[in-house]
Amino acid sequence: MVELQEPFPPWYTPPPPSSAGESPQPRPSTCHVEELEKLMKESREERDKVLAERDQVNTERDKMVANLQAE
Repeated sequence: MVELQEPFPPWYTPPPPSSAGESPQPRPSTCHVEELEKLMKESREERDKVLAERDQVNTERDKMVANLQAE
């Protein structure tokens, strides 16, 4: 592990010293994890929707370009 040198960047807060055997950061609660998973799923669904709309617009554009070139 890399030790940070003083002075710390202004945004960094060093973790409190932990006793042996404890993990330095507490694990998120199950509820918190479930909420994050739900948000990630919604984000993926929204992304897929936007990508599908983009593909449809690109297909329509390609058809218009093909029609103009055919004229």
